[in-house]
Amino acid sequence: VSKDATTGNITISYKDGDKTETLDLTTEIQRVQNYTDVSLSAAEVGVKGAGVSVNPNKTGVTATSFVETLTSMTRYNASGVEEAGAVTADKTYYSYKDESGELRYISVSQDVSNDFSTIVNEGTNKTVIEEIVKNITGDIKVINKNGDVVFVINNGGTTEEINLTELIKENSFLASLADQSATENTSEVKL
Repeated sequence: VSKDATTGNITISYKDGDKTETLDLTTEIQRVQNYTDVSLSAAEVGVKGAGVSVNPNKTGVTATSFVETLTSMTRYNASGVEEAGAVTADKTYYSYKDESGELRYISVSQDVSNDFSTIVNEGTNKTVIEEIVKNITGDIKVINKNGDVVFVINNGGTTEEINLTELIKENSFLASLADQSATENTSEVKL
């Protein structure tokens, strides 16, 4: 066994009958070695998110692809009926871009209405609501007004409305949503 000082290749010498044969081990390993290929696939707006494909280059083994799943979302009104078209002015929406770069909307007001019971009992929300209710001397109704939960207080001839959805939003910490370019997504999303 010897190692070439210039190339670093390892050579094995062996006897084959009366002849001495050599085998360049480094070259032979490179000849039969299959390397795994990894390639990135770009997002297509409204079609697919960014992804990566891993091909082990082995006979009978197909490449495996990992692609971000697009966020599907359907908006519904307060009656549970699907809404199409543009964002309506009577609800609070946050916009964000999904994995392919398509613009999507989240209705915060409707989400608060749908999850009212859970939200009311979270953190300081319960304390805020109890403080409001303990000072009420008249009749109170809870209504859904444009997707917001509202207390309507009738005290004699005076009517007062307290928008509970807005109070909860003012007393809660909301996560921030930020647009991120496809380049940032590709470089910052780790597998």
